[in-house]
Amino acid sequence: MTKAEVQFDFGPDVQSQVFEKLALAFTLVRSDNVTEADRDAARTLLEEAIALDEERADTYYHVGLFYGNDLNDVASMYLYLARFVELASPRHVGWAEVNELLASRAWSTYIQNRVQPSSSPQLELAERYYLAAYDAILPTELRSKLAEFEFMLGLIAIRQRAPERALRYLRASAEHAPELRRDALILASSVLVQANQAADAVKLLDSLELEEGFEQSSEQLVSFTTAMATAHSANGAHQTALQYLQRAEQILNIQPGEISRLLAPELARIHDTKASVYLAQGDYASAESEHRKALSLDAKPGYRNNLAWSIALDSKMRDPRLDEALSLSREAVAAEPSAAYLYTLAEVLYRLERYDEAVECIDDALLLEPEDSYLLSQRQRFLDNRNGFSSKTGLQQLKTWTPPTYGHTL
Repeated sequence: MTKAEVQFDFGPDVQSQVFEKLALAFTLVRSDNVTEADRDAARTLLEEAIALDEERADTYYHVGLFYGNDLNDVASMYLYLARFVELASPRHVGWAEVNELLASRAWSTYIQNRVQPSSSPQLELAERYYLAAYDAILPTELRSKLAEFEFMLGLIAIRQRAPERALRYLRASAEHAPELRRDALILASSVLVQANQAADAVKLLDSLELEEGFEQSSEQLVSFTTAMATAHSANGAHQTALQYLQRAEQILNIQPGEISRLLAPELARIHDTKASVYLAQGDYASAESEHRKALSLDAKPGYRNNLAWSIALDSKMRDPRLDEALSLSREAVAAEPSAAYLYTLAEVLYRLERYDEAVECIDDALLLEPEDSYLLSQRQRFLDNRNGFSSKTGLQQLKTWTPPTYGHTL
């Protein structure tokens, strides 16, 4: 039977028949002593409702919500809601909410992956769904909701290595919602630093600190301080950066015992950022010391990777200390095989003169980030040394490592 024949058979009252089947399904699963047979019967009614008109968007919306709310089948819920979005338009009830739900799921899936490349289907889905939801609520001028979507689109743009777009979204988010202003501007400062605009980052954070009502919890203190230190260090003011970090470290260290233990991850971030400042100064021994302190407080893969990197930078070729760096780096890659961590492992292997393994490792990194010019240049350096040629990109030209702020998350 064709779609036209189905519509003709049911006449203009398809909607009432759809809701009749949905109502029967509700009755089955919301009664006392619901059995699996009742749930199966409800599923059959839902499929029959869809079959009445398989191009009717609203049916997928209600069926999706039913699977999520009444059958506790989240996977099916997302499947039917995605079909709703394919068929619906912004005028449909639930359009913005469903796109937001699907965007949140796509983002969560991306973040939970052990590998998070800048180009990812889940990242693209998250952006598409958030944009659809954002466009739908623009006319409503719901500033807090606009700010939430702008903040998330800013995060996605950072992952996609699109700094200009990220800054545009984050600044808009800061303007639309006071409750997100601090986080949005701190994140914007990190984007400016990565875009070689450290002076602008310092100005942005200075203005934020002077705003009326600027108060900080311990966690907020760490976020602001590490951002300010990173910006000052990138701007060449390394001692100023260290002064900010030392002041925050003192505040965290004077907390009572139990609170102090709870703040260990925050203190680890302070030590990790101090290590980055020392690396920028070329003080590899101090950087290694701070990285060890960070790792002793928090065993995140990022801190293992960063300690391995600081050891490698302070080691000569075939230095015995590289064995520890190799172990740390392998542990970081096993937990989170990102391009950055794979490159650290490749560099350690290179300094151990295990050139074939180093090339294989950096090739794995390039599979995740194939257009990264720095990785490509380092691969050539590995090949040159493996083949007995003098490399044009020696050890002294290695890029200073920028450790991740939170490991998996930004």
